[in-house]
Amino acid sequence: MGCFKKPTVFLLGAGVSCPFGYPSAKRLKELICEPEVGKDQFRKLLSTALAYTPSGNLEDLADQDSNHDVIRFLSAFSKAGMYSIDRWAEINQDDAGLVRAAKCAIAMIVLNAEVYAKDQGAPVETDWFAALWNYIAKWKIESLQENDVYFVTFNYDRLLEYRLNLHIEHTYLGEDKKKKQEAFSYFEKRIAHVHGSLLSAPLDNLNNFGEYSLKKMLSGEAKQIVDNRKRLAYLAHNCARSISIAHEGGQDETPEIKKAREWIKECERLVVLGFSYDERNVRKLGLDDYAKKIEPCAVYLPIEQKLDSYKIVGTAKGLERGPRSIVETMFGGNIILAPEEMDAVRFCMNSVFR
Repeated sequence: MGCFKKPTVFLLGAGVSCPFGYPSAKRLKELICEPEVGKDQFRKLLSTALAYTPSGNLEDLADQDSNHDVIRFLSAFSKAGMYSIDRWAEINQDDAGLVRAAKCAIAMIVLNAEVYAKDQGAPVETDWFAALWNYIAKWKIESLQENDVYFVTFNYDRLLEYRLNLHIEHTYLGEDKKKKQEAFSYFEKRIAHVHGSLLSAPLDNLNNFGEYSLKKMLSGEAKQIVDNRKRLAYLAHNCARSISIAHEGGQDETPEIKKAREWIKECERLVVLGFSYDERNVRKLGLDDYAKKIEPCAVYLPIEQKLDSYKIVGTAKGLERGPRSIVETMFGGNIILAPEEMDAVRFCMNSVFR
């Protein structure tokens, strides 16, 4: 057990969620272009989502077979040769119909991934959330609020909130509901979703986490499939409104980004996990400016000591020598990257949760 006494910010990228069944950029494209529920069902689902209007309601939503923007999106994205739907949508951000279709598709795939995250989860050795919880959980529930820790995430998913809520609920069995809610609210206020999240009504209640299996809901009797497709379309529509594609016009000054910048500016330690080190995202959060203001790293220290003591540390899974050098230059030489083979759990156990 430990405690974050000094302000610590965890910057979380997709690599943290992937062990729980959430797709990488390449896998997300595969699931959109070759959906598990079949191309016809997925097209109908997205078409129904785009037919929904804010002034309408679920009961009045007409089941749609095809939508012009959906057909354009599915055809163009499959042929674009790009792995990242974010990058593709960013290039086409002036086409509102295409962007809406892309966001609805993302929302549906992420919601579907919750099923695996809830039922299967990640192996213990790659479960970063469990490692975090084992570090901060103490005998009394009130002690959780002694942790001066913040989370800045580029992920749309609800996994961080779900796991924190789950662990609080099932660790402190003797505590009343009010104390558990206070503990969860403490952490919830310290989470910033840079590009938005699926935590919008009606998905702000974590009790429905893992309940939206596309395969399960889009199979069975014809009438039930139509009803479920409407329900999923309604969710996709709302989720699409609460997430933004990377670098989408006017998205660099949102309240979430401003909050994240402030936390990073004031933190004593920045821990980067599963992050791709996209240069524009680094600048968006002011990470390069933050790196310039700290003391240069002593190059003669062994890697273990650097990871244990320096202000900016991060995983670099899959980053070979060339890309690592680019990242180090981006941070003015003031970031210490873990060995390429080290995942988030091993990294934190060796250098952060100590």
